[in-house]
Amino acid sequence: MLPAEVKERLDLLVNSKQIEPDTRKKVWESLSRLEREGHLDPTSESIGPFTNHLAIAVERISKGEPITDINEQVNEVVRDHPGLNREAEKLLRQCIQDSDAEITSAETGFVALYLALLRRQPDMD
Repeated sequence: MLPAEVKERLDLLVNSKQIEPDTRKKVWESLSRLEREGHLDPTSESIGPFTNHLAIAVERISKGEPITDINEQVNEVVRDHPGLNREAEKLLRQCIQDSDAEITSAETGFVALYLALLRRQPDMD
């Protein structure tokens, strides 16, 4: 079960008008699915920051404003863990409101980096 912190962060993002209620719903459902499937550890200290990052990223992508800059740490994770990168893209696709929205490798890469930090199962590749 996801910690209360996840709900609180999503509610705060909606209340501060940083994300839409639909984004909140889709992010919550997607994180819940990942937790149920054993792909993320809800007790990780990174779950809160990941919740914020994912929700804001989904909102940016939905508005057609994805980030495009990527750093070497993210490149390394993407290169070394292609399965995480695929899972990150799948996660973003499930959360965005416009199925035609462009999901950049930078957005996918940052989500993959968080998935690497949060995963329970050692091999999603």
